[in-house]
Amino acid sequence: MARILRALIYTVALVILNQKSQNSCGRDLFDDGDGDDTFEYLAGGVAIVAAGASSLASPHPKSNALKLAQVGIAILTVSWLFLSGWAFASLLPSQRERNTVTYDTGTTLLRSVLAALFFLGIRVIYSLIAMATQSPTLNPVTGNLAVQVVLSFVPELLCVLGFIVAGILTQNIRRLRNAQGAEKRCETSRSEYL
Repeated sequence: MARILRALIYTVALVILNQKSQNSCGRDLFDDGDGDDTFEYLAGGVAIVAAGASSLASPHPKSNALKLAQVGIAILTVSWLFLSGWAFASLLPSQRERNTVTYDTGTTLLRSVLAALFFLGIRVIYSLIAMATQSPTLNPVTGNLAVQVVLSFVPELLCVLGFIVAGILTQNIRRLRNAQGAEKRCETSRSEYL
């Protein structure tokens, strides 16, 4: 269940990244023809982890199951680093209009993504270390309960709580955007008559 939740969180983060990666012409910056390269990379990592972990959980694991799980976790870690870098780059000063009403709410949402990426990083690095070291106390299933709670449950809980708070803080973004659009239309029509 935790693997499925983690895969869903990564997929949502990737969708956000893919939407943020489109330039002003609507063309995906990562596109080399099919438009889904980044998603394929992340989905491949999730699939490799799932294949390796499910084989490890079976009574007769395959000989390459551990290596598959380790490679998949490494791909997910690289994806997390890429997403974190892209989110930080999105906060850098840009040429966009900052006097818009939605700029502050959009920045709030982006900051919640950055906070979530920090806590997801704890979870991803914990999984990477657990897979690489094969320590019985770090095992995400049979390991020490305190380690599981602190390094697995709490970071995921904080991610969800951060998104809930950001959602509550920005729940009026559509209304603000529509009001700003109506205001601009009124200004345009007034200037045409003057």
